[in-house]
Amino acid sequence: MQFDVKILTKTHWPAYKFFNLSVPLEINSCMEDFATFYKNQPANHHRELNWNFAMGTAMVNAKIPETGKTYDL
Repeated sequence: MQFDVKILTKTHWPAYKFFNLSVPLEINSCMEDFATFYKNQPANHHRELNWNFAMGTAMVNAKIPETGKTYDL
């Protein structure tokens, strides 16, 4: 799995609605790992990290067993 994070200050983030989203455990684990890494940086120890899912994307690969074909969804 690839996990990419863009860090923006609130003044630079586009005005999109904020909403809560239940993410799969694998993605949640990546988010927690990144949050720990981010907060452990000396320059970031006082900053609050918020996740904005409105600007996110996801690619899911599916393999059909009967045909062996793989599709990007």
